[in-house]
Amino acid sequence: MNRDLMTSGEAAEFCSVTRDTVCKWVRSGRLKAQRTAGGHARIARDDLEKLLKARPARTGTRPQDEKRFYYCWEFYGETKLSSECRDCVVYQTRTQRCYEIARRFPDSKVRMTHCETDCSECDYFKLVHGSDTNILVITESEEQASALRSGAEAAPFNLVVATCEYDCSSLLSDFRPDYIVVDCSSGRSPVESILEHFSKDSRIRFARIILAGELDGLSEMCASNVFAWMKHPFGVEELEGFLESMWTRESGREISAR
Repeated sequence: MNRDLMTSGEAAEFCSVTRDTVCKWVRSGRLKAQRTAGGHARIARDDLEKLLKARPARTGTRPQDEKRFYYCWEFYGETKLSSECRDCVVYQTRTQRCYEIARRFPDSKVRMTHCETDCSECDYFKLVHGSDTNILVITESEEQASALRSGAEAAPFNLVVATCEYDCSSLLSDFRPDYIVVDCSSGRSPVESILEHFSKDSRIRFARIILAGELDGLSEMCASNVFAWMKHPFGVEELEGFLESMWTRESGREISAR
């Protein structure tokens, strides 16, 4: 079979949405699909990428922050993961920015694939150092979304809000969140579905998941992917305070992934 064609299940995993969502896109005509002799949908990767790019304007983020954030292994591998980077401590520990390790362990003998000079002389460091934190909030509440968007311009971080699976998947095409805040008010089943999709999405492999609200009975796999919990409802100020409290507990050091 043509490797550029995907099943609806593969397309769903590629977009971090459910298979039903992909089927809805096909039925509505939003997404083109071919049919096999058995009547099964086959979707061209190019058509899927066009759909993800044809999204509405990203309300709640600053125009000057459109530049895509790259992990170091993407930067040096031209978006591909090399075998060298796969064995590097940065990739294996899910560190979002490689210079975090150098700061934490200045005397360490740990070898990092592309660390041959001081960070201040590194091309990758010059690109990403000092960039604002990226935060993605997922909520089905229009009231919550509106409150966050209204305060986004004044926030000390880049904030975008998604209210459905399609918006979320589209945003991830070029917005790399450091943190993803998931509103738990939609219930356990939808939240678990989101967390399961995120665990398979290579675009956000190192993002830290924060759940907002109270939720009991998460599966062991989903619970293990949660970085922290915070109160709900929340606004930009509460989100800023929560992040600052986490950084403070880390004695002022930048937080690396678990």
